[in-house]
Amino acid sequence: MSKNYKNCGRKPNQRMKAYLLLQYLLRNTDDEHAIPMADLETYLQDVCGIDAERRSIYKDIHEINIANLMLDETPYSEAEEALAEDEDLALIRYNNSKKNSGYYICDQRRSLSFEDARLLSECVYAARFIPQKDKKHFIELISESLSEHQAARLDHDVVLLDAQSTINSYSLRNIDKIKEALSGKGCKIQFQYLKHELQNAKPKLTERRGGASYVVSPYAMMIENGNYYLRAIDEHSKSKKMKMYRIDRMRKIKLSQETRTETKDSKSLDMRNYARRVFFMFEGTSERVTIRFVNSSLDAAVDRFGVEDVIYSQIDDTHFTITATVDVSEAFYGWLCGFGRKAKILSPSWVAKGFSAHIQKIAEMYQS
Repeated sequence: MSKNYKNCGRKPNQRMKAYLLLQYLLRNTDDEHAIPMADLETYLQDVCGIDAERRSIYKDIHEINIANLMLDETPYSEAEEALAEDEDLALIRYNNSKKNSGYYICDQRRSLSFEDARLLSECVYAARFIPQKDKKHFIELISESLSEHQAARLDHDVVLLDAQSTINSYSLRNIDKIKEALSGKGCKIQFQYLKHELQNAKPKLTERRGGASYVVSPYAMMIENGNYYLRAIDEHSKSKKMKMYRIDRMRKIKLSQETRTETKDSKSLDMRNYARRVFFMFEGTSERVTIRFVNSSLDAAVDRFGVEDVIYSQIDDTHFTITATVDVSEAFYGWLCGFGRKAKILSPSWVAKGFSAHIQKIAEMYQS
């Protein structure tokens, strides 16, 4: 015989009332959007089919605010006392303004504020090693911490130029595989390495070395210019030289049973220092270089070289110099070209002469 729930004290879904109320407020309210009590009653009764008297909703809101504080392992009595003393601790608050009166979720009490979510979203969009479809998935996950109004703003606000994403759908799995190889004592890995080739007037990713596997001893990962790189020893080179590999251009990564090779360079590896001295991941001869800049280029110099192990000197009213360790390469010369007459290599002379020869070769291309 079926029960007549209408005449009973509680309907079968009555216990879910507080949870449904919280989720409804999380998705539909924020500091700028509140919902009146009457609308909360309507939602619970008409949409959820739950008996909802105002007094019981008030109690649910109070209990939710206490439970939110108890997530930090605060006992019930202490959470209740803290809430009574400081209303700013409440997750659900009441806005009594005429234009937007009602209950809402306080932005600063969410797991992510809108500002936090926007920053994370920008990082996701800027990461070239994340495939486009995965970016959309991550943005959706971030948006789940916001109200629908904020999620719509997030999608509209975040605009990023020059964020070409990898087309390698395995790039995120590659990162997990490499982290596994780096754990413990570390082991060697093998993989196919890809490059772009023009096929029918379109760039296509193809295997280097005809598809033969690369074998390396991995040591560190780093992000540069939105791309993820692996610093590893090339096991095919006689000198066991350390090289950089684009992780999103790896495929079919396999972990080896062999422990990774150790060298003098791997033991003294300092990725923070390495990142400061290389340009666009092109390695060269490491050298202490002094460059003169015009004062307006100071921001660019600090952004590139930082302040650690770098000497800055004001040499006159319009110029300063920096002395920093760099990997001298064509990539370094190319970066310096962007300053035009606003930068000049002062020492050592072989680096200055190399830069002069570099720009001379470029000029010769346009003289014929």
